[in-house]
Amino acid sequence: MPSPTPRDGRPYGVSHPRRRARTAMRPRRRTGPSGSPRPDPDDLGPPMTAGTLCVTAEPRPGHRVRLRCLGSIDHEAGPELSRYIQHWVEVSCCVVLDLSGVDRLDASGLSALMIGLHHAERRDGHLRLGRRPSPAADRLLARSGVRTVFEDADAARPCPHRCR
Repeated sequence: MPSPTPRDGRPYGVSHPRRRARTAMRPRRRTGPSGSPRPDPDDLGPPMTAGTLCVTAEPRPGHRVRLRCLGSIDHEAGPELSRYIQHWVEVSCCVVLDLSGVDRLDASGLSALMIGLHHAERRDGHLRLGRRPSPAADRLLARSGVRTVFEDADAARPCPHRCR
């Protein structure tokens, strides 16, 4: 009985010469704390848009970033915002959320903020709220107690850059 071979006809254990050459020339990638590839902090990419929310990243000195949110943080935008916050927590040492342009904030938006905060704490990063959230966002942050959670996290582990 002949030995099994892959579809390209070579016996198992013999690699393709082009694949071997390509992997040998691959540049070394920087990795984050979890061992995953760390994105370049200078590569801002396009702004995040989901539903009626648009979030732009503004770089600050010292690998810090301000995420400026404009629109509604609701059930459509919440999961995407959570992933976007987690991405920036991986890239920079301090992320400040500017909620001054938020028209509406609901429970899924609060959940996205809390997921981002917990991710930052696990990664030894800093996620902070900006100084002046919009009245609609500030009202829900105060009623739900999320503002207190962010303030307690800031008091327990203050950012060395005093980001705000």
